[in-house]
Amino acid sequence: MEESSALTSNVAVIIVNYRNLHDTINCVNSILQNNTGLFSIQVILVDNGSNDGSLTEIKSAFPSIKVIGLDHNLGFAGANNIAILHALKNGADYVFLLNNDAVVMPSTIEKLLEVFNKDSKIGIVGATVLDHENPKIIDNMGAKISYYTGYSKFIANGDLYHENLKSIDVDYTSGAAMVIKREVIDSVGLLPEYYFLYGEEKDYCVRAKQKGYRIVDAAKATIIHKTSSTVNKYLGLKNYYFHRNRLIFLRLHSKSYQYIFAILHSVLIILPFYIFKYFIHEQSRPRDGFNELFNFIRGVFDGVRFKTGYTKEVS
Repeated sequence: MEESSALTSNVAVIIVNYRNLHDTINCVNSILQNNTGLFSIQVILVDNGSNDGSLTEIKSAFPSIKVIGLDHNLGFAGANNIAILHALKNGADYVFLLNNDAVVMPSTIEKLLEVFNKDSKIGIVGATVLDHENPKIIDNMGAKISYYTGYSKFIANGDLYHENLKSIDVDYTSGAAMVIKREVIDSVGLLPEYYFLYGEEKDYCVRAKQKGYRIVDAAKATIIHKTSSTVNKYLGLKNYYFHRNRLIFLRLHSKSYQYIFAILHSVLIILPFYIFKYFIHEQSRPRDGFNELFNFIRGVFDGVRFKTGYTKEVS
């Protein structure tokens, strides 16, 4: 691949907003400030059925970007897929999925694209995620997957960031900031919508690797990310979807004995932990503690029975 091929490409930056207007505005501004003129940027913002006035304010604040308003919440993958189809129809060579609670640091897009030039088999490149409270500290440089539990080990978590870090191959990169080459989308397809929330990027990267593509974290491309700033507002959501979806992921991608181990680990190790945490540590906020425990149990149960998509009873 020629050195300049990725840098002269059309990049579609996709941002999904759900009732988080302040962070979304900061995110879009950071993208617009990233346009160095070396590549073409189209920003596509999807409002995921916020119904709180966000859509009107976003259109007013950014009249030059494409804004798509949805009637109801389609989840992370569903909203992104609508924008991806629009981006491909309009000639995007790369699709940059960016969480709305992230701020893109200067030259990040340029540094992400530069990585693609190193090897034609690099199909997905993620940014290094810095901690929102202390941007000198790394939140993650992608992750490694345990196929025995469904948990991920975030690479370099808690390490001090420095300019001499090297880009690395990973099992998957953070969905907070990942660039997908059009060729990969043509081969792998769109993001999996059966998770609704959590696990989509992990599943997608695994499927891309199965097609022979490399997944790389770009050390020098950085974002600052407020982890789960939207979902943390809603009790039980994170616990339910995380534990349900890790079991769905394992059922799809692990060996049978690994999947059985994960179920036993959930029941015999993690469940007692949540029970202990509730009775010993959570009495200052018993409702929240019970919600966390209950949604863990429900998530494991629904994961084992392969219940996919949106679960309206969870809030």
